[in-house]
Amino acid sequence: MINKRQLNQKNFNLYLNKNFNGKEKILISLSCGLDSTLLFYLITKSNFFKNANIFFVFFDHQKRAEGKFEIQNFINYYSIKKSQYFIKKIKKDLSNRGFQNSSRLARHEFINSLSKKIGIEDVFLGHHLDDIYETFFLRDIQQSNVFGLKSIFSDYILGLKFHRPLIEYPKKNILNFAIKNKIFWSEDRTNSELDYTRNKIRNFFINNNNLNKIDRKKNNYSYLNSIFELQNKYFIKLTKKKYEINYKDFNYLNNTLKLFVIQSLYYDLRHHFKRPIRKDSYSNIITLLKNPNNINTERSIFGGKITSYKGKICLNLNLDFKRK
Repeated sequence: MINKRQLNQKNFNLYLNKNFNGKEKILISLSCGLDSTLLFYLITKSNFFKNANIFFVFFDHQKRAEGKFEIQNFINYYSIKKSQYFIKKIKKDLSNRGFQNSSRLARHEFINSLSKKIGIEDVFLGHHLDDIYETFFLRDIQQSNVFGLKSIFSDYILGLKFHRPLIEYPKKNILNFAIKNKIFWSEDRTNSELDYTRNKIRNFFINNNNLNKIDRKKNNYSYLNSIFELQNKYFIKLTKKKYEINYKDFNYLNNTLKLFVIQSLYYDLRHHFKRPIRKDSYSNIITLLKNPNNINTERSIFGGKITSYKGKICLNLNLDFKRK
């Protein structure tokens, strides 16, 4: 449901007190836009973290000539020390997979590398409630699987904890707070251009009735929590890359539930694979577990192998944990 709690410094501080002790080093991803600027304002005004432990990263996507000047104006206006901020230019010709998706992956990669260098485990992003609805609707029209619709944003990516304290608040609440407190930010002119699908969706959501409809549909996927519980029951994590499979009980499930459980497992691990898993690969795993005698000692599956030893069956995945 759409949150009715008021956005203010006191409520924001409740999030910090619940998740931190104040001694951590943190990284804030800044776009100079309204959302991340408000996040910056609330964190720095809280005086919760030591100033020297707060670091900032700016991404220049080089799509707008004024972008680099907005970054410098932000740094100057808020008097950010040179030792505490980093600017990363994102290549304009990232790939044919789409600029927005490719730039997102590039941002994650740089944030991971930077955090490892500084010794940071916690990253702050300015996502808000409208972002959830936009992403949900985008995935829905792109026919994302149920797990893509259940988990809109990942809390953990490549070993880092991503914090989104504004996720409960609608954009209009954020704007009202910023105006009331006379916060300085830069408005990205491309947000109103309809060149990208997300911008078209954002324009579609101007009608609040549309938000309510999407909110009801999104809430239907909350019942998928039981699938995640089954995943942990049948795929018991031994190490980062190894799982013992409770195949005897797993085989009592019908094929639909089997598919959902395996999809859930691979969805959780998706950031460590270079390519997505195909539907026939899921079926292959189900067939192998249904006839464990065919596994013998070792059988190849997507992303690794299934092994059999002394009556136990384990899943050994070749995951890329180098970024962790």
